[in-house]
Amino acid sequence: MTKWTRKFWQPTPSTLSPAPFSVYKAYLDYIPFHRDRIPIYGNVSGHGLNFLDVHNSRIPGAPTDDVLRARVVSIIASFNVTSGKVASTPEIGILAAQAWSSYFREPDPASETALRRLTIFLAMGDEYGLDSFIEGAGGVDALAIMVVKLLDYLLHSKLGPEATTRNLGGVMVFCRRSEDHAWLSALRSHKFMAAMISVLLFAERLLEIPTEAGLYPELFKQAWQGFLQVSALDYDYAYIVEAVDAGFLQLIVSISGKHIDWLGCRIQASLEVIFKPATVYYPVLAALERTLPLIQQATSAPAFISSVLYPDWEEFIDLVLDRLEVKKKFDSGEHVACRACDNLECGKLLKKTDFKRCAGCEYNHYCSKDCQIKDWRTGHRELCHYIPLSEIPGPAYLTSRDRTFLRFLVAHDYERHRSEIFLSRIRTHHHGECLATLFDYKMGGVQIKIRSLSGADSLYLERVMRSGRRMHPVLVQVTTGQDHDQRWLLAIRSGASEVHDALFQLSKGLPLPPGTDTVSDLSPAVHHAVDELIERVCPQIQEIVY
Repeated sequence: MTKWTRKFWQPTPSTLSPAPFSVYKAYLDYIPFHRDRIPIYGNVSGHGLNFLDVHNSRIPGAPTDDVLRARVVSIIASFNVTSGKVASTPEIGILAAQAWSSYFREPDPASETALRRLTIFLAMGDEYGLDSFIEGAGGVDALAIMVVKLLDYLLHSKLGPEATTRNLGGVMVFCRRSEDHAWLSALRSHKFMAAMISVLLFAERLLEIPTEAGLYPELFKQAWQGFLQVSALDYDYAYIVEAVDAGFLQLIVSISGKHIDWLGCRIQASLEVIFKPATVYYPVLAALERTLPLIQQATSAPAFISSVLYPDWEEFIDLVLDRLEVKKKFDSGEHVACRACDNLECGKLLKKTDFKRCAGCEYNHYCSKDCQIKDWRTGHRELCHYIPLSEIPGPAYLTSRDRTFLRFLVAHDYERHRSEIFLSRIRTHHHGECLATLFDYKMGGVQIKIRSLSGADSLYLERVMRSGRRMHPVLVQVTTGQDHDQRWLLAIRSGASEVHDALFQLSKGLPLPPGTDTVSDLSPAVHHAVDELIERVCPQIQEIVY
């Protein structure tokens, strides 16, 4: 048999007839019952595939290429002893990916059989990478799409819990064949995050069912690792929306009663590092708003309230509800898009539609021709040609609505923490007037700090000084992924300078005692003066974040 196959797999076009295909079909039928007699199957399959690629369409009555590939994959995947070795063969990876994609392109019984056997086969030879599969699929994105489709197929199959879990586990192992950024990014771009949440929800329902090899806890752990791996990539809040819509909050509530030693700290870390910082983004809040009513009954249950996870959950939900109140005000139309005249000596605050844009940069706005001329002569002439026509301030991943909502949130927190901000500015009077208020959202809730802008752009500082204390710099710090933060420079623009003039005079007229380094160390007289300023003067001054 072996000598015959070596000879058979070197055909020429002149020998083509229905006979070779009949022999090949018999060979396919023979293999499953004589595995031990085919020691060179890996090489034979390669020759056979080349033969089919070249000549199959010329053989009368031959099945389609997809059907033949599916049958070959089914046979290869049934070789338990040699599957690890066979899995390392590049041709097999190409073939497997082609058979895999054929099912989702045009399902048939042969390709479905191959697909079901393939999932176990995927776990073999995981040290050999993904290159051959990527080639067979037609690209890294195509392979990522196939992975997500396969996960969805398995989750909706009727294979039974254990068989489904083993197959899902094979796909999990396959996904870890590479930690290349392009591969992980492709997975995340094609709904892998939602797929991981679905796998976690599937495994969670089975966690307490005993199995010999601990199948269900192992699958849960694999899916959790997959979730964390893609969440650590370059920041894009879209995947957080995807996770929330897929049921991440439902998962937290469901898992709260399970005793998994390693899970509690990981859920806490996910809430702290991933989900809390994302509550500054409008689409994330919209997703949370859609989800909370669905789990209201479960989160009110005594079992959940008494769980170990509840304190972290309560802290997270308090933040979410607070931000949803801000979103409600934003959606109600309370926000009116205003701007300040970019002639800093004017600084009028009007509706955006009341201004005319500079025709050169299309970015600066002026309330009159005179203001535009004055600003041109005092600095804009040098800057105009360097401002790109498409320049939009803030992190690149933010949409126009995201930026508008973030400004609204900063304005809301400025009103709420005005006393703290003013007292901090007095405390740091030794920095002069080059101060900025930092709104730090990287941990979710806002932290207010005062920072010196001495190292900032000199032209920006010059604009601040020219404003006559009607422009106060603001730094907004948001997270852009684990261990990555980004700062966005904004400004609080005031219609008049009385408030900031008064703060400046307070900082000079009430010298701080040596060693004063916190707001609580300030004298009651200083606190009283600031409270008086907020109550009497601030309501008369229009201010915007811009």
